[in-house]
Amino acid sequence: MLYREKQTSSLWTYLFVFSLLGGGAITTGWGIYLQNGGFFSALPLFLYLIVVVFILDLSTMTTEVTPTEIDVHWGNPISIRCEHIPVKDIHTVSVVTYHPLWDSAGWGYRHYKFFQGKKCSFLNMRGNQGVLIEGDSFRWVIGSQTPEQLATVLRNAIPSDTIQN
Repeated sequence: MLYREKQTSSLWTYLFVFSLLGGGAITTGWGIYLQNGGFFSALPLFLYLIVVVFILDLSTMTTEVTPTEIDVHWGNPISIRCEHIPVKDIHTVSVVTYHPLWDSAGWGYRHYKFFQGKKCSFLNMRGNQGVLIEGDSFRWVIGSQTPEQLATVLRNAIPSDTIQN
């Protein structure tokens, strides 16, 4: 493995999401309690815990570069593989700064947005920096907290007959 970066959501994101979910679970549980004449139901709290575990799992993005491919996946410890891009298909690599809300409509796995006037897809977890990789049939911005290091590793991994910059 030539490069590995694991990114997680920021603390305020967790607090916001969990407070909304927790408030909903408590309110629903209280409503069930009142409707059942004092019988408490643990179902809303159980569902809340399942959703929390699911969100915690998917709030991690891992980018790995091997000599043959870039592999970006979500989840820890249960991994959902999002994209794998063969290194031999990459023609250009550049470090970019973007506006997540404007350019990619937020963070996450975003398809077919426009960046720098062309169709582009985004894989980002936090921040506003990444690496733009382009090939014959794709344009991806991969978000990174260390975009210069990721770009250098990619440039070194790409076969010299395919790179254009």
